[in-house]
Amino acid sequence: MKTKKQLISLFIALTTAKSKGGAKFKYAILKNIKTIESEIDALRTIETETAEILNQYIEAKNAIISKYGKEVNGVPMIQPTDENYKVALKEIKVLDTQFSAEIELHAAKTKEYAELLDSEIDTEYAFIEIQPEVLPDDITDVEMEELMKWEIVK
Repeated sequence: MKTKKQLISLFIALTTAKSKGGAKFKYAILKNIKTIESEIDALRTIETETAEILNQYIEAKNAIISKYGKEVNGVPMIQPTDENYKVALKEIKVLDTQFSAEIELHAAKTKEYAELLDSEIDTEYAFIEIQPEVLPDDITDVEMEELMKWEIVK
């Protein structure tokens, strides 16, 4: 049984491998990406919609952090040692209350999405097999493991 989460791992491996090797290798990789692309697109859509639930909350929280914090390596941060740390925390707690419905909805949707990722894939994919002799020398262990796990390389 392979899960949707494992399919995403394969997609990542295929995507990183597509810039390697010769024409035969690239062709097979690109065809295999196309084979699973619609499933990946559907999962991406759900993931994006789930993340967007908290966009306004995150923007408001980041504004508070920028207002009271300091930049560390180009990223606004607020530390417990900062002068206005307690003020920032109070404002963030107000935000937490103001956006409690969105936070709860996001948590529920995230849990549902995680369960979906752990579910079995419902399609049999016909992948193009890649012969060992066309494998590029710079293929990573992770990429090779995924190709072997899915029997794209035997």
